Amino acid sequence: INGAALLYNLMLSEKRNDDALITRYKERLEQWVEKMSMFNYISWDRDQFWDLVENAVRIPLMTKRFVTEWFAIVDSSEDLSRLAENTDARKLIILRERRLKRNRARLENQRALEMWTGAAGTSVLSYRWEIARSMINDILAGLQGGN
Repeated sequence: INGAALLYNLMLSEKRNDDALITRYKERLEQWVEKMSMFNYISWDRDQFWDLVENAVRIPLMTKRFVTEWFAIVDSSEDLSRLAENTDARKLIILRERRLKRNRARLENQRALEMWTGAAGTSVLSYRWEIARSMINDILAGLQGGN
């Protein structure tokens, strides 16, 4: 889903006519495409994915719909490196922002765009991985007789 956040920031950069940010987000999208090419994400069982996720947390319907539609766009892209130009992907991002922010949507509200700091939600989600890694290392150290 990181690709969606990167595309969103690219769209904001374009709206602001900021060449440096446009270049940055195009490069970051290219890096994301490279990472995606290492995974066989198309073969993922999406129903199993949602069953697993929804057993752990409650997912708002709007979020589930967005993620499902994003997956479909990514899956159907013949050339993922051209995702930044995909009109369906761009429309999905616009609709998502409009639903979440309404009249504060940066892509439609000049004042909100001016307040944008140049990065919105661009970090890869870690799901508290740092905490989990620390706990796992503690357990491994205990099993190995370490401190």
